[in-house]
Amino acid sequence: EFYLSMQKLHTEYLRLGLVKRQQGDMLFSPWFFSPGNRLFIVRAAGEVIGTIGFIKQSEQGMPAEKIFADAIAATHCRPETTGEIGSLCIDERYRGTGMLRTLYAWMMLYAIFERRVETLFIQVEKRKARFYQDLLFFRQLGESRSHPDYEGREVALLYADIGAVSHLLSRQLTPGKNTGLRQLL
Repeated sequence: EFYLSMQKLHTEYLRLGLVKRQQGDMLFSPWFFSPGNRLFIVRAAGEVIGTIGFIKQSEQGMPAEKIFADAIAATHCRPETTGEIGSLCIDERYRGTGMLRTLYAWMMLYAIFERRVETLFIQVEKRKARFYQDLLFFRQLGESRSHPDYEGREVALLYADIGAVSHLLSRQLTPGKNTGLRQLL
């Protein structure tokens, strides 16, 4: 299942022009062999149709630190409560079905309640950053940078301060009421 997921990730990133063909037609991520990190897999009719990953800040670091280490360090986030969302792919046949929001909702629940994360990072193509900011409550951290692993495309580092997000959501969704984060999500 993991192998099929890495193949799906490769196929979708190749189709989007993010990577060149890799050996074995799969994207290998060493982070998924570390304790606490997870690759979630979406299947339909027995076929892998999507993935999303959670990487906990550790001595191995996070993928975003390859080009954004200085920006991440400047946040003074605590490593034990910090994570990154990555390895997102959705089969092109399922785009526009709401799967992206569903994947992120489940990932947020996992990160917050299972892994006790307070700060989440994500790297996205610069042109897609507004979507994540408007709909998923991420904020951009610093300037976009060219990413060597994604054919030199400009990527933005986004982050979500979970406490601030839950407070914002609580005020927007239930004015005058104190609503817990679990209830909001």
